[in-house]
Amino acid sequence: MTGKCGKCSKQLPRKQFLICTSCNTSYDIDCAGAEKRFFLMNDEHKRRWKCVSCCTKPHSSSSGIAASTPYDEHVAIRNKCVVNISTSNSFESLADNSLADEDDADNCNTTLNRSCPELSTITAYDLEELKQKILNLQSRLVIAEKEIENLLQENTNLTDKIAAREAKINQLKQICSSSIKQRKKRKEIYESRSSSVVNQSFEGINAGNSENKENLAETNQPKKRNIFILGDQQMRGLAIKILEYRYGKYNDVYNVTSIIKSQAQSRDIMTNFNVIPENMNEDDVIILSVGSNDNDPYLLYGNVCNFLVIYKNYYLKAALEEFKDKKLDIQVLCLSETFIQSGDEVNLKIPNYKLAAYC
Repeated sequence: MTGKCGKCSKQLPRKQFLICTSCNTSYDIDCAGAEKRFFLMNDEHKRRWKCVSCCTKPHSSSSGIAASTPYDEHVAIRNKCVVNISTSNSFESLADNSLADEDDADNCNTTLNRSCPELSTITAYDLEELKQKILNLQSRLVIAEKEIENLLQENTNLTDKIAAREAKINQLKQICSSSIKQRKKRKEIYESRSSSVVNQSFEGINAGNSENKENLAETNQPKKRNIFILGDQQMRGLAIKILEYRYGKYNDVYNVTSIIKSQAQSRDIMTNFNVIPENMNEDDVIILSVGSNDNDPYLLYGNVCNFLVIYKNYYLKAALEEFKDKKLDIQVLCLSETFIQSGDEVNLKIPNYKLAAYC
């Protein structure tokens, strides 16, 4: 059965209370002022405990003076924490509480022994082992720092090399771009010159034809001869040189027609045979330069065969037949030495034609 506190008249907790051995009154440990001493008291102390009222009762003495001490004035009263625990005042519960306290103390001692070992058991061997581990860790730290320094130095060197390579690449790009621009300018200049020469040549041909007709009608003078130049960049400037060389001379009886295709292969150059007129005479000259831009000698051989022998180009066929009628058939084909070298021309055979390495 649960009782009430003799001071505050509240329900007593299950185990945390005391019974006065004099007045047999139950008190809560807070009202009894023994909240700290309660857990240190053994069973014997709890059985002999007296409440404050019994302790302050007057005692008889020889002098007849009653000694009373207002003990309650010096006791601090605290608020209790009410816990719904069944209370049964018995020595058995007090014994159980004391046993639980002893078990807690033993467990606390065991935990302290495990967490804080005896430092006196550390021997000199253990100290030496710890020192050796510290030295090993220090040496490994020094090695790691050196490796880091080496990696940083290597990274710096690689960065410098990359910067130098990028600078060289930029210089090469500038050089290549400038050379390409110069080539384009030269190409435009050469093409403009060649086109002007072609225009002059055609004008000269037309003027020559008209003058020849008038001369045939009136003075019966001979016609001017024609020089046709077909080729790649190697023939640049040839028409101008011929005109300059024959200008003002007594034998200046040639009309020069030049068609130059820079960096062109033989097939592209030979498509310009349509500019050759049908009525060619035996004194007309055709200068053909191909092969410097061809990479395959057998392909060049096939192109020459197609256009000179197999391919039925009307103007070329008419010119060749006219040459054959006059027994002026072409006997020599001249190939540039940049394409074949001397001695290799025997491996390139075109029917009815002789190949020369360089003219």
